[in-house]
Amino acid sequence: MKKIFNTIIFLAAAAFNVSVVVAQSVVESRDLLPQVGANDAGSQVLPTGDLKYDILPRVLRIFFALSGALTTVIFVYSGVMLVTHLGNEEVLTKFKKALIFSGVGLGLITTAYGIVFGILKLNF
Repeated sequence: MKKIFNTIIFLAAAAFNVSVVVAQSVVESRDLLPQVGANDAGSQVLPTGDLKYDILPRVLRIFFALSGALTTVIFVYSGVMLVTHLGNEEVLTKFKKALIFSGVGLGLITTAYGIVFGILKLNF
């Protein structure tokens, strides 16, 4: 059990230190998303307090990031347990369902992220 817990902690720590390798250089994951509240010089400024353009996007990004990370951890954990089920059929069905539900959840979270930030970019 301790080995499984250590594996989950390692995978969760690795998930938060993601960087993308692009052709000739390494791009950090924080550089892929636009910075909310940044001025033209690229430095971070204090929030303006505007609900639609400042507070709501920050809260939603945090929510979607945490829920996506949790779903990914559950997906990986259920995949590992599916491989190491040792012939126990109830464990096999339990983790197979968890794997399916976490995959569907991750798809729903991604779709909801696209819909919410698509609506927030509308000018009305």
